[in-house]
Amino acid sequence: MSSAVTETQESSRSSPLTPLKLVGLVCVFLALCLDVGAVMSPAWVTADDQYYLSLWESCWKPASTENWQCSSTLGSGTMSSYFLAFSLRIIMGSFIHAHSEEEEEEEEEEEEEEEEEEEEEEEEEEEEEEEEEEEEEEEEEEEEEEEEEEEEEEEEEEEEEEEEEEEEEEEEEEEEEEEEEEEEEEEEEEEEEEEEEEEEEEEGGGGGGGTKSFHGT
Repeated sequence: MSSAVTETQESSRSSPLTPLKLVGLVCVFLALCLDVGAVMSPAWVTADDQYYLSLWESCWKPASTENWQCSSTLGSGTMSSYFLAFSLRIIMGSFIHAHSEEEEEEEEEEEEEEEEEEEEEEEEEEEEEEEEEEEEEEEEEEEEEEEEEEEEEEEEEEEEEEEEEEEEEEEEEEEEEEEEEEEEEEEEEEEEEEEEEEEEEEEGGGGGGGTKSFHGT
């Protein structure tokens, strides 16, 4: 969009003559031609060598005399003065019109430039907003990833703690089992020792009775 606007501006700047300017120049040229013709022409109207009218003076010759009587037309209300003033107005109006058109074109160009600048600023703002949104999304994703990693680490730590507790419980159970086995072994040893002592006592008691019976005989 902006490239098309810049192309139109370049084309309008590269072509200084517009149709309205051409019309104004034609009007100026015609008015100048008429002014030159009016100034340079010796007489506009002649009548049988008795009357002629130019831009500057009006002359007539009475039939009874051969002398011409002339009077200035600038002070009178003839059409020549009106035509001269009208031509000057046309010239001034054409210049003013051309100047106003140039000012309008400059204003239009300035407005177009301002619109382009506003559009560029809006595009830059939109790009900045998009970048900010992308950065926010990236930050949110990073935060979510960090939270997930922290949760995973916590879960791993909990699992490790549970495993350690299980291992400790197993070790305690094994120790308790070993202690029980040792106690059982000690009890068995004590029982064996007691049995051996009883057997020895019985053996000792049986030997003494035999000797007595032998002496009685």
